Amino acid sequence: MPNSDYTFVDGKFVLNDYDTKKMFYSFLPGIAGIYGIPIWSFYLNRGQGLSSFGIKSKGSPIMEFLPAIIANEKINTQGFRTFLKIGNEVFEPFAVVEDRKGLTRQMSVSRSSFSVLEKNEIGGYEIEVTYCVLPMESVGGLIRNVRIKNLRQADVKMEVCDGTTMILPYGMTNMEYETSGNLLRSWAETSFVDDKILFTKQRASTIDGSEITLFDQGNFYYSEADGKTIKPIGDIDLVFGYDKSLKIPFGFKKHGVGLTIQPQIFANKISCGFTVYRVELQSGGESVINTLIGNASSSVVLAQKAKDFSALQYFEKKIAESATIIDTLTDEVKTHTAFEVFDAYIENSYLDNMLRGGYPILLDKGGKDFVYYIYSRKHGDMERDYNWFDISPEFFSQGEGNYRDVNQNRRSDVLINPFVKDFNIKLFLSLIQADGYNPHNIRSTTFEIADKSTVKKIAAEYAGNDTEFVKIISNRFTPGSVINYLYRSGIETTVPYKKLLGIVLSEAEQHIESSFKEGYWVDHWTYNLDLIESYEKVYPDRINDLLFTDFGYRYFYSPVYVRPRAEKYVLNNAGVPHQYKALDIDDNDSVANKIGTNRNATSWLCDSNGKKISVNLISKLFSLLLIKFATMDCDGLGIEMEADRVGWNDAMNGLAGIFGSGMSETIELYRLLTYIAEKVDNVDTQKILLLREQYVLLQKVLAALKAFHNEAEYWDAVSVAREEYRKKIALGKCNGELVALTREEFEQAITAIKAKLTDSMRRAKEIGGGLYPTYFYYEPKSYSLTDNANKRVKVDGFKRKVLPLFLEALARNLKVASEEEGREQYAAVKKSDLYDANLGLYKTCESLENESFEIGRIKQFTPGHLEREACFLHMTYKYLLGLLCAGLYEEFFEAVSTNFVPFMKAEVYGRSVLENSSFIATSNNPDPNVVGQGFYARLTGANAEVISMWHIMMFGKRPFYVENGNLICRLKPVLKAEFFDRNNEVSSTFLGKTQVTYVNAQRKNTYDGDCSVEKIELYAKDNKRIINGDKIFGEEAEKVRNNEYDSIKIYLR
Repeated sequence: MPNSDYTFVDGKFVLNDYDTKKMFYSFLPGIAGIYGIPIWSFYLNRGQGLSSFGIKSKGSPIMEFLPAIIANEKINTQGFRTFLKIGNEVFEPFAVVEDRKGLTRQMSVSRSSFSVLEKNEIGGYEIEVTYCVLPMESVGGLIRNVRIKNLRQADVKMEVCDGTTMILPYGMTNMEYETSGNLLRSWAETSFVDDKILFTKQRASTIDGSEITLFDQGNFYYSEADGKTIKPIGDIDLVFGYDKSLKIPFGFKKHGVGLTIQPQIFANKISCGFTVYRVELQSGGESVINTLIGNASSSVVLAQKAKDFSALQYFEKKIAESATIIDTLTDEVKTHTAFEVFDAYIENSYLDNMLRGGYPILLDKGGKDFVYYIYSRKHGDMERDYNWFDISPEFFSQGEGNYRDVNQNRRSDVLINPFVKDFNIKLFLSLIQADGYNPHNIRSTTFEIADKSTVKKIAAEYAGNDTEFVKIISNRFTPGSVINYLYRSGIETTVPYKKLLGIVLSEAEQHIESSFKEGYWVDHWTYNLDLIESYEKVYPDRINDLLFTDFGYRYFYSPVYVRPRAEKYVLNNAGVPHQYKALDIDDNDSVANKIGTNRNATSWLCDSNGKKISVNLISKLFSLLLIKFATMDCDGLGIEMEADRVGWNDAMNGLAGIFGSGMSETIELYRLLTYIAEKVDNVDTQKILLLREQYVLLQKVLAALKAFHNEAEYWDAVSVAREEYRKKIALGKCNGELVALTREEFEQAITAIKAKLTDSMRRAKEIGGGLYPTYFYYEPKSYSLTDNANKRVKVDGFKRKVLPLFLEALARNLKVASEEEGREQYAAVKKSDLYDANLGLYKTCESLENESFEIGRIKQFTPGHLEREACFLHMTYKYLLGLLCAGLYEEFFEAVSTNFVPFMKAEVYGRSVLENSSFIATSNNPDPNVVGQGFYARLTGANAEVISMWHIMMFGKRPFYVENGNLICRLKPVLKAEFFDRNNEVSSTFLGKTQVTYVNAQRKNTYDGDCSVEKIELYAKDNKRIINGDKIFGEEAEKVRNNEYDSIKIYLR
């Protein structure tokens, strides 16, 4: 970071005069530990930083959730404020000022906290404010630590008023406050718990109906100054007097600490929370305020916690504990190279990756551990204000996510925590439906005790037949809902709470929870093979069992069914055929209504007797190959966007309506075909089982391939077969007969499909002039009206249209391309408009200036912004990972030098270079002030690609493999010489625990042909093992995989 205002110090990103720099927005991770209650919080580089926080979702704010554009306007009045009264003068640190003489400000960001600091030489003070999430408590909260230092040469008497202008009552939603806040303040009830903790909530529900719900839960404010608990000011009129704009604290200016003896009136008011006290500081002396603002399940629970809050050094310990929790997580990828910023960036990316995908832990289930994910949430924040997020306010907290996002962000979990094994493979492949689609929403997994007599037995033996406890475990529950109730209720049990949770889980079955939610995307299935390949990198000796032996894979069932062409090809308002309302949602005659089911329920495909269908993994992969192959477009090029949704780039949303298709998915289909063909070498023993309905579809597809050489005729025949197949399984039941493919049938299918896909890819490449197009769409040539009332039509022919180049298909092609083809593509892409030569960045697409607005909202975006012609970091990183996987190492490191965030200029990037952003504005953006700047913080799929690249860079493409029946561990890093430190070493954490150090005395690029391993040293507590050469064999390899060695040292030559 060459700019002195942007520095990296002791693992922290430090920004001087932060409030004059480019705007950026970020958040605290919200991780409170396994036995903690998470709080969400967002900040920006203005004012005192933190602008919004709350519990569960933005529907339950403690301080109003503000989109970025509104937070900019309100940050200096609404939220945290500090006033220092010295003599007759009142100073407000962090306020907007024109004259900055003698004034310096700094923002410092770590993984678990952030702080803002102001040094005012004229005022003679220094103040630092630090924020972090309260960890490991039964209440959720935000810790705010304020340190005020006297910079004067003499002692000073100071009156302090520090806190927040807003503490919303629990029960008031964000939307209610913004649209009906004036009315709803009448429901607010504010009081003091133990005469020292402000507690505010709505008295009751506000719904205009006959059923009234009372609230026990509330938001609170607790504070201490220099170790002494201070009763807060909650009446905002006392602080600001007549200034309802909250700009000037007239009340405090006039009365100072006299405010604390004045009566507080809370009726019909939204509370504030201010800590007001007097202090005398010696020169260099310091006063410390610790404030906790959060949410408690009741005033009774809060009263019980009050003693803990006031304990000696409680806040200091909690701040340290918060940092330790985060550091312990990121230690699993701890890395040391010559680039300290790169090392910290890897840890930050891993943290953000788990925030979207979740973090795997092992829960004890009666002596048998099982995988459970915590900490995940959907990516909603100040910039992504359109997204709803949900973070469960309970122990073992887990939030909802999208299938694609969670899938991608869990790709590397088995590489870092091998105990995950096949958990995610089974989860995501079981969620693939028989129609080839999948539910969009991934919810927290739940547990259920099927035998209700067991529920009664557990309650009687361990929990005194507590009624609420019985109610919780009689239905589907989460571990957090059980343990939270025990801690909050304080009921007497015969065993410790944590042991009781284990007993409950030992009798329960774990359930996947998912729902249709938002639609069927065409690309979601493509990420599952990544999970399988990651598994194989750790467990290559178990791949046959994974694919062929385990028959525990189900088919998710959704009643939302893709309509046939005859029902979704309709005239738009201009009288032009389009593909609209492709799914039967909410219609009176919809499948969901016919069978009386909720489309967002978790259901599974059954046979005619109601038994759930189960097959092995290879069968699911083959059936997926079949249905996607049967969905290729009318020119036999891309996969059709037939179900109202598009692919990865959802800003292309209009393509689904204009008969769009994606070449990216065709390339992935070829990759899936190749994988299946490589793994299946004995169909007689490696059973591929198809539903009878799938088998019939396969025969029709193969017959069409033989019968029709005209693409349009072939497409029509296969489309009819696909539509007939889907109709047979639409009601959630199938014949139930499983047909085993013969060797001849399998080979015939693989050969025919491969030939078709190979030809499709050849033609697509020719159409793109040597580079694969990502998108096609089709204009109807002619049509006939079939249903006048519903404007339905039959299209008799299509004309292909090709969109400008997008990076996506080219990134995916690198997964299947030869090294030579990849190198040719790399050179061609750099010469295209996909490359921003000014910044050295890759763009999502070439110019869309001449394209129709019908392609989607992308056309409405500003060029060089969001998905339109900007550097969308996730796709750029997919492309970089593709270079690495294709063996284009020099090209990869060339691209890394300008496209990897930690190597960018922070003053241009405009935010911490330890954090990824969704997109970077490119040179074609009409606003030169934002060119090179990153937007939309952190929770991006780019983190998944970073971890994948890091793993290959540090450990090679295949750290474990099987040779002549033996397990081999062979670590082959892909590193340029410059990554090695002054001691010629690079170290990183393998499998989440084992430190691997490479010694490169000759400072060679490790991927050069003349660089090899001289010897390997394996270190356990009381054991050292030396291996000559680069392979660790058999039992020793197994020990490495089991983390039985603490460290490994590899000497290169």
